Amino acid sequence: MADSRFGDLSLWRMTLPGSHDTLSYDLSDELTELPSAPPAVGNIVRTFAVTQSLSITDQLDAGIRFLDFRVMRSPDGGWYGTHTVRTRRPALDYLAEIARWLDASDGEYLVVFLSRHGAECLKGEDQYPHVAIADKQDFWAQFESAARGHIMQARHITSSLSSLRATRRSGMFVLASDHEEMTGNSSMALDACAWLNNTGGGGRPSRWQYSDDRLYMKDLLSPERSGKYYLRSMASAASREEVLAHIASESWVPTRWRSIADSDCARAYGLPVPSGYCAPDLSSLGKFCNYYNRRVLIDYLNLGAHPNAFYVDMVTVDGGLQVSDADEFDFYGLVMVMNINSVCTEGCSAELLRFAAARKGNWTVAWPNSSELGLTSIPPELWA
Repeated sequence: MADSRFGDLSLWRMTLPGSHDTLSYDLSDELTELPSAPPAVGNIVRTFAVTQSLSITDQLDAGIRFLDFRVMRSPDGGWYGTHTVRTRRPALDYLAEIARWLDASDGEYLVVFLSRHGAECLKGEDQYPHVAIADKQDFWAQFESAARGHIMQARHITSSLSSLRATRRSGMFVLASDHEEMTGNSSMALDACAWLNNTGGGGRPSRWQYSDDRLYMKDLLSPERSGKYYLRSMASAASREEVLAHIASESWVPTRWRSIADSDCARAYGLPVPSGYCAPDLSSLGKFCNYYNRRVLIDYLNLGAHPNAFYVDMVTVDGGLQVSDADEFDFYGLVMVMNINSVCTEGCSAELLRFAAARKGNWTVAWPNSSELGLTSIPPELWA
């Protein structure tokens, strides 16, 4: 997509495709902060903690450029990726993998959101409980080292892509929560609390959530829009009803109690699922919610309300949103068309127009095979 006008854009004026809980494809069954908990507990938690199936390298190859990099220090002193249960490998192993990908890439720039659970403004004990400041800053020093020179000065994030290319052919910017205690106010990271707008969001389909998205779109289009980096979450999260239904299905419990748990779970969706469908794990829930999220994403595009990044569950190798084992929605293509629209106020090159036309043809996704999800009818659009 060669077009000189892209060189005039900065990451602050682009929309990046991102992954929610980027490292969750490689979770163990060991609770991050309670390593002595029974394995059965870790297994249950892990079932509702996995949001991605692709490795971090495969995500980057698929076009993901915003990484939700969540970490926590374990009682044994090691820092691991976390989504309540910790990753199989230390967090810096995954960062080294990102650095290797950047080594082999040309003109690629990433934004990495470093936090514990995606909260941009929690500080101190609230962000990283029972972790000394010295331990946090020691980790940050190791983080910088593992990135092998790919972290760019935070102030350059508003520079044009052409300027970035002149500075370093590929690199990453870091938005860090608990910026003062974690980084020692390093100039190599942006203070997430000061720079990130991460309000609201979430991928659970509901009329309330759609109304929240409409308000967020209005904020994006407002002339008074703040100078912050706007991140919009399209991530799903398990409900109490889903967890209880899963425990019932995996345990020896009376049939009646299991039936009640499934029924409560189905009602919690607020969707027409007469067969009593209940997601058995978070990855299945992510696919279920992605079907509805595609409508919301198209509305962002059509209204011209473009955040700086979306992060989503269940990214596919083609940069799609997985809606079943066989079907996906072209997430990467939609975001790229958003960026094309940003530079095409006076017309686009033929190549860009061909790209946009081809991608738009992939945005109609039929409801996946109903039997695969245990549905007896096709749910209508929630807000049609």
